[in-house]
Formats: sequence, structure tokens, C-alpha cells
Amino acid sequence: MSVTASCGTSSDGPTPPDAGLFSDAGSQAPAVFVPIHLTQDALIAGAPDLTVTDNPTTIDTTALTIDGTTSPYFVQRDGYAVLFANRAVVDHDVAITGARPLIVVADGDVTVTARIDLGAHGSVAGPGAATSGSGVGGPGSTFMSGEERASSGGGGGGHGSPGGAGGPSETPGGTAGMVYGAQPSDSLIGGSPGGLGGNAVSGGGAGGGALQISSATSISITGPHIAAGGGGGHGEGGTSDGGSGGGAGGELLFEAPAITIASTIAANGGGGGGGGGGGTQGGTDGADGLIGDAPAPGGVGGVPQGSDGGNGAAGTTASFVDAQPGASNNSKAGGGGGGAGRIWLRYEAATPPTTAGAVISPPAQLDPTLP
Repeated sequence: MSVTASCGTSSDGPTPPDAGLFSDAGSQAPAVFVPIHLTQDALIAGAPDLTVTDNPTTIDTTALTIDGTTSPYFVQRDGYAVLFANRAVVDHDVAITGARPLIVVADGDVTVTARIDLGAHGSVAGPGAATSGSGVGGPGSTFMSGEERASSGGGGGGHGSPGGAGGPSETPGGTAGMVYGAQPSDSLIGGSPGGLGGNAVSGGGAGGGALQISSATSISITGPHIAAGGGGGHGEGGTSDGGSGGGAGGELLFEAPAITIASTIAANGGGGGGGGGGGTQGGTDGADGLIGDAPAPGGVGGVPQGSDGGNGAAGTTASFVDAQPGASNNSKAGGGGGGAGRIWLRYEAATPPTTAGAVISPPAQLDPTLP
């Protein structure tokens, strides 16, 4: 990784006396380009070019490090991890981890020709995923009738679309997570987790992470993919538990005067977990949100008493399918699938994005308000 020769731990960082992001950095005259979710006084001028050299390169938004190295140009701003650069070239794979959403701000062009992964993996959340709020899937419940236990599934997490409800059993299933973040100016935040299955103590799929790339000139994404899918809900082994809900996809926001995408951009929901079998063969985990436009399959219910989990939300404009509820044909119900995330393209009205050959799931939401 190459960001700058000098490193530091200050959360504010220096403001070198050259133009950078400011039209006149010495007097801090009005900024030429102020990214959404940031203010002019949060900007740092004079950042060097950003290149990544390890494969994969790991960006940690909690420690504010790139492959373990700090930089005065990688700082915290209002709850976001913000990485400043002159130009940015991502030609090696990147894995983003940590608790904060990541914002990359470039004075020049951003070119992405490799993979970027900020998705959830099972119950491990993507960077900046939601952990509370109306998007969180509700937990299932459980009921004991004599020696037989009936357990409902956990609800899937919501974000850009609602999660799927948990499958009912003798008791109601977990409620579906709700939609949030309807405007690009709303807080940059990832997807919400799914709820636990009835009688379960762990296993809701986590939400996908949040990434914003802002360039004052152009963004070109031609690599294999950028992925921010939700995690699959846990299937409940050979137990009497309901399956847990899948996590919702995260948020990807790209803003620049010129945007070109010829890649797969995915923030799909994770599949709900299969209900426990009540015997020796348990339910299986739901799949993490897939890279593409196909729904993540829910887990398979265990034998003999488990029901399947619901599929996660996914699809392009022509093929989008909402998250599916967990099945309830047996006494240990499945978890609901996770809702889709949000993908924003923010640009100048006179220069709409070029997306020929791209697969964007869920469909991108367009914001032509870039000044």
C-alpha cells in the first residue's frame, strides 16, 4: 500500500499548504468539491496518490489502518472513516473491515480494476453495518406443548427493501426488518441484521457494509465486482430452534462528474437459516448475499421437523425479487431472507453515468444533483 511517506494517529490530520481539494488552501476559500456526508472544514488538502499493493489489501475502519499502517490522510470524521487521496488506483483486491463506514475522497480520478469486498459473512458484519433501529429483524419465539417444542423463525433484516418475515409455528414468526435510508443525504450506513430464531441464542445474519467513493473528476469501475451483501442466517443444527433471519445488503455510493461502471455491483440480502430438525439432521445456513443478481438461497430445514429459510432480496430493474419469508410447514420454522441494500450514483445532470455491461443489484438509484 502506498498513501504517504509519513504516518500518524491524529484524528484530525494536517492541512498541507497546497491546493488539493481547495481552490485556495492557504486561505481555505470555498471548496471546489465537497463530497456528500462531509463538510468543507472536514477536508484535508494535499493528499498523495493512493495505490494498493497487497493482494488482498485490508482496510480497517476501526483502527484507521491500511495493511496495519496508519496515515495522516486516513482519519475519523463524524463517525465515518475517511481516506483522502489525490488520485486512487485499486488494481489489487481490497477487503474492508471495521465498525465505521468508509468514505474515499479523491481530488482526481478513481480507477477500480480489482475486487472490493465489504459484505457480511454469516454473523460477521460488514464495515459500518447497522446494529439497531427499525431495520433489524425481529426474533422468533418458542412454545412448549407437553414434550414438543415449536419454534418460529427470525425475521430478515431490512434496508433498501424490507426483510422477509420469519416463518410462524405455534407462535408468530419474527417481524420483517423495515426500510430506511431513502435519500442519498441520509446517513451512510450498512444493512441491518436478521433476528434470532425462536429458542436460538445466536445466528442472525449480519448486515453488509457501507462504502462511499467520491471523486472531483471521475470514477471508473471495471473490476470483477464490488460486493456489500448481507450475511446468511444460521440454520439450527439438530435442535428445536427456529432458523435465524438473513442480514440486509449494505450501501454503496459513488459520486463524480463522470461515472463509468462495467462491473458487477451487488448489495443483496442474505438467505434465512433453515429450522432445526428436532432430531439428528439439522437445518443448514442461509447463503450470504450473492455477487450478481440472483437471490441468496435460504437454508434447508432439518429432518424431520425443520422448515426452509427464505431467499434474500436481489435482482436488476427487470428481475428484482423481494426477500422471502421463512417457511412454516413444520414445527421448527425457517428464518426470513434479508432485504436488499442501496446503491447510489450521484452525478452532474448533464453527464449521466455510463453502465453498459454492468450488473447492478439491487438497481442503482440515480441522484443528478452533484453541483
